Amino acid sequence: MFRLYNLTLVLSLLVSFQLMAQNEDMSFPVRTQYYNPPIHIRKLPSTLSETSGLIYYNGLFWTHNDSGGEPEIYGIDTLKGKIVQTIHLNATNKDWEDIAQDDDYIFIGDFGNNMGTRNDLCIYRIEKKQIPLQGDVSLTPEVIRFKWDKSAEMSFSNRKTNFDCEAMFCLHDRLILLTKNWGNQRTSIYSLPKVPGDYSPIFLLDFNADGMITGADFLEIDETLALSGYKNYVPFVWLIKNFQTIDTKGWTALRLELDDRAASQTEGICFGPGKSLYLSSEATAFYPALIFKLDYPSLSSHLPLRGEDIFSYQYAFDNDQLRIMTSCKKIKNYKVQILDNKGNLLKEWKMKCTGNADINVWSIQESSKKLILRIKGDKYEVTSVLDADFLR
Repeated sequence: MFRLYNLTLVLSLLVSFQLMAQNEDMSFPVRTQYYNPPIHIRKLPSTLSETSGLIYYNGLFWTHNDSGGEPEIYGIDTLKGKIVQTIHLNATNKDWEDIAQDDDYIFIGDFGNNMGTRNDLCIYRIEKKQIPLQGDVSLTPEVIRFKWDKSAEMSFSNRKTNFDCEAMFCLHDRLILLTKNWGNQRTSIYSLPKVPGDYSPIFLLDFNADGMITGADFLEIDETLALSGYKNYVPFVWLIKNFQTIDTKGWTALRLELDDRAASQTEGICFGPGKSLYLSSEATAFYPALIFKLDYPSLSSHLPLRGEDIFSYQYAFDNDQLRIMTSCKKIKNYKVQILDNKGNLLKEWKMKCTGNADINVWSIQESSKKLILRIKGDKYEVTSVLDADFLR
């Protein structure tokens, strides 16, 4: 107990110092808070001691073990964690790390790559309609094979590579992979087709994950990406709202530091019943394999706001006049500004936030072919380039 107390104290201090320096290079708003998720399933069966990915499908949680486990996915009861269904894949489990789904298929990622040297990375695909409502079954999966384009840059030292991968989810017609970067604690986001074949993942973007990403799920209705991971033995969860893969500028994020769950090894995450989030952890010296539950509806209200959440606007050109209708919420005062293409202020209105729409009219006198609308108040701001086709 004394050793565990000291370990927890040291880890808590590490987290405190990390939070001070965290997210300095973010191009999107991030709020960080401590969170202590309750245990939902206190102990998974010993068969699942190395549980890795997690999804919710057909009333069950589905999970699997990682390297060396049987090539099987297990359907478990969502309250007690009992295994009620087993799907055996006629395949090999070299290092299964995550599981994902769309409307028609389940995907299992055999892409764990601690050494950075694997050249047999793949994702297995099985049809949902092949899975019986009850009872076990053996299936032969289709295979999506891939190799990293940046293989020449790989580090060949154990747990030093930036090309390990433990997280995957479906986004429209693509599979999205997130790397587990042992070297720089960032994560790179790649895409792959969902159909069988041989591919090189397409790099989309990366961001400072400030730790190692181990699992992912996407709630399409909310455009929210949930990520699990850990840093210095302390688990964390990212909730990223307005997620898209063009850039990070539209994102808004909440990072949860699960410091009271230090020394648990969180591996999988999924949205489940009641829009709650569920977080699986493999067995460690301090915890059995188990599942935590996070109150997603409550947590989503803690996401930081963007300018787009505060201001609404419409504009129209009528002959040589620009009409701008604006409204706002949650702040008292704001400014509506017109700028030229060099950023020079041409017109400004000082507004009060009444909850109603306000209309401002400006007679265009500039010959500029590019005008910029900027609305700002407190720490929030939105900008828009006005359509030059309407300008004379």
